[in-house]
Amino acid sequence: MSTSAEANKQVGEMEINIKTHTISYLSNLRKDKSLRFDHAIQRNSVWKKRQKQLLADSVVHNFPIPPIFAYYSNDGVDWMIDGKQRTGSWLEFIENEFPFAKGTKPVRIRKNDGSGETELVEIEGKFFKDLPKSLQEKYLNREVSMIKVSNATDSQIEELFQRLNGGSALSRMELIRAKIGEDVRAYLNEVSTYPFFANYAFIGNNARNRFVDQELILQAMLLQKRSDSGISSNEIEGFVETLKRNGISKDDKNKFEETSTYLYDAFTQFVEIDNDAQTDDKVLNKVLKKIHIPMLFLTAIEAIEKKVHPIAFGEWAKDFLIERYTPGSGSYGTYCVAGSARKVNVQGRIGSMKNDFSSNIDKIAKLEQVKEEIQKVEDKSLS
Repeated sequence: MSTSAEANKQVGEMEINIKTHTISYLSNLRKDKSLRFDHAIQRNSVWKKRQKQLLADSVVHNFPIPPIFAYYSNDGVDWMIDGKQRTGSWLEFIENEFPFAKGTKPVRIRKNDGSGETELVEIEGKFFKDLPKSLQEKYLNREVSMIKVSNATDSQIEELFQRLNGGSALSRMELIRAKIGEDVRAYLNEVSTYPFFANYAFIGNNARNRFVDQELILQAMLLQKRSDSGISSNEIEGFVETLKRNGISKDDKNKFEETSTYLYDAFTQFVEIDNDAQTDDKVLNKVLKKIHIPMLFLTAIEAIEKKVHPIAFGEWAKDFLIERYTPGSGSYGTYCVAGSARKVNVQGRIGSMKNDFSSNIDKIAKLEQVKEEIQKVEDKSLS
C-alpha cells in the first residue's frame, strides 16, 4: 500500500466495494452472524405486513430492487446500515412468517418436464413452503446488490445513514438518534429498559418502534439538566449535540436512575397483581401519557429532595391528573394544547404541576388510605 493510501486511511477515507449476493447467500450470512441487523444506529423493524408482501412479490415478478448498504467492520461482520427492512422481509418470507398477499398475480415458470414450455403458477395466499421447488429456487437465487463500506469512522457511518435516509419516512427522532453518537445511543437503549419506561410509560408498540420512548427519555433528561427549557425537536437536537460533545456525567446518570426508580415505585401501587399481571389502565394510561411524564419526572426530583414517599407521590399524581385535570382548560390543561413541546407550554405545565404538588402533597400524604399503603410497603420490605 502506498504512503498516500495509508494517510487517507488514517483520516478515515471511506472505501466502497460493490458485491452481488443471492437472497439465499444473505440468509446464510445472517445464520452464521456474518451479517448483523442490530447496529445501534439502526431503527427498529417498522414495515407492515403488506409492505413485506409487496417486496416478496417484486422478487418473483422480477421488479428492480434497490441495493442494500452495509458497513464492514474490523470484527469481520457486515453491519446493515440501509436495507434492514427489505432484507429482513426477504428472509422472513423464506421462514414462512407471512404468505403472498391476496390478489397477487400468478408467476410464469418453466415446466419441469423438459419440454421448455412455461406455465402460470398461482401464488396468491401461499407461503414459501407451498411454492413449487423451481419457484422457491427462483426466489432464493434472486440477486441483490450490496454496497459495502469500510474504513469509516463512527461519525461517517452516522452521516451515511442520514444521507441514505434523508428522503425516506424516518421520524424526526429517528434522524436525531442517528447522529447522537455511540455512547449516548447505548445509554438511551439502557434507560429504555428501566421498568418505569419499559412497563409503565403509556406508549404503544408502534411508537416504541419509532423510538418515541427514547424521545421521552431525552425530554426528561433535558429538563433534569435545564428545567427552564422547552422540549421541542429543535431543542432536543441541540441538547443531544451537547451530550455527544461532552458526554453524560455519572452524577446525571445516577440522578436519572434514582428518579426513574422512584416513579416506578410511585405507580406500582396501581398495578393489579393477578395471574395476567394486568395494570390499572385508568390510572397508568391517563397519568403516564407522554405529555405528562417529563413534568412528573421534574416534580419527582423535587419530591425526592423533600423525602416524599413514592406512594404519596403516586396518589397525588392520580388525584391531579385524573380528578382535577381537563385538557385545554384550567391552570394545567391550558398548556396541554397543540405545540405542547414549545417552551411556553412546557414551562406552563411545569409551573402548574409544581404549584399543585406543593399545595396538596402534605394533605395527600396524611390520608389514611395513603398511610396504610405506605405501611404495607414498609412492612413488606422488612419481611
